Amino acid sequence: MAAFGGESDKEVKELLEVFGTKCKQHGLKFKLYKEESNRPGEVICKLAADEKAQFIIMGSRGVGTLRRTFLGSVSDYCVHHTHIPVVVVPPPNRHGDHHHAS
Repeated sequence: MAAFGGESDKEVKELLEVFGTKCKQHGLKFKLYKEESNRPGEVICKLAADEKAQFIIMGSRGVGTLRRTFLGSVSDYCVHHTHIPVVVVPPPNRHGDHHHAS
């Protein structure tokens, strides 16, 4: 399941094709969605419940604690408002440095 915000229809279509191909390559049963909402966390959690999803995989933009405190975080919302596992994938490190939480 996927939800996107701020991208053009063409960009979303391309992203959905990429994710669909990756899911097929790994033998995953999946459904991809495009949904426009001011409350994406709620939409994702509702779709997951409606579809009886086994888990949610989502990306993290790595905006930091301060921004998340004021603006909220879609991944944080999903982690705290669903009863299924949520896998949050961090963005790739652009500088090649690998920092691990201790």
